[in-house]
Amino acid sequence: MVLVVDDNAWARDLLSAALQSHGYDTEQAADLADVRQLRRRGGAGWRPDLIFVELVRARGNGFTVAAWLQAQRLGVVVLLSERDDEADRLWARSRGIMHMMSRAEGAAQLCRRVDELLTACGDGLCR
Repeated sequence: MVLVVDDNAWARDLLSAALQSHGYDTEQAADLADVRQLRRRGGAGWRPDLIFVELVRARGNGFTVAAWLQAQRLGVVVLLSERDDEADRLWARSRGIMHMMSRAEGAAQLCRRVDELLTACGDGLCR
């Protein structure tokens, strides 16, 4: 299952639909409160394989959300951004978040990268 965390409902729906058409089950959350609710509802076994967190948010930024999710070790955290900024990448890596992807790649390329990432994670190569 892939969790999409984005406070923009339209963007969240669009990415979820692309992932679903590629064969992935998805869940959606607007913010940390929604993630915590999904976690409570799913119980101890709830654990996404991959978690997309939108970096640019209407209120604040996605770094806080991504850092919390990374600390909880709920799944592989991927920062999702429109830009390809080295400072963002360095900040993320300093907090153990090793993966960033861009919506600008397009849905098909994004799904291919998800396939590759999840395959690597299954082989123990995520770090």
